Amino acid sequence: MSAVASAVKDERWGDAERSITELRSLLDAISNDVGDKVRGALGAPKPDRRDRG
Repeated sequence: MSAVASAVKDERWGDAERSITELRSLLDAISNDVGDKVRGALGAPKPDRRDRG
């Protein structure tokens, strides 16, 4: 997140956009891991993610 802030501050828009994309991917992975752990704890089945990239 600091890379995004630094890039925006210095008006390096391409770097800011790349950093945001990387951050979004990281947050998606963390969110999926947390969801899997919660479902595992509750005994719920995993969602079908075939249609999602």
